[in-house]
Amino acid sequence: MPEYSRYIRLSDNLKLNDTVTIVHSPNTYFRFVFFDTMGKSYCEVYKNKKLYEKGYYENSLDTLKRYSSSVKGKGRRGKISVMKYFEPLKNGAWIETMKGKIKRRNYEMGEGVLIQTKSLSSSGN
Repeated sequence: MPEYSRYIRLSDNLKLNDTVTIVHSPNTYFRFVFFDTMGKSYCEVYKNKKLYEKGYYENSLDTLKRYSSSVKGKGRRGKISVMKYFEPLKNGAWIETMKGKIKRRNYEMGEGVLIQTKSLSSSGN
């Protein structure tokens, strides 16, 4: 999830189609349903216990790479290695709720277009 600078590693005990909650910060957490191990998923982002955005991710087009290093004692750098990872892309309709407005964006493999913005009713629906 590049927009949150977050990398998620699926553990061996995770079953596909299970709902997984991941805490990002004290006020932000994610709920995911993973459909495969390459990133295809449904995601809900909550901020301050309220739904902030929701939508689907599609598998990335290819495996990406970045450098990773460990730290040894006394601040010395350890071994540098190349980490391979998938970066799923937002795809389809995403809904974002912020500052009393609902924004609907349609994504096609990561490229988003704003479709609609409307104010929330006073009942909060």
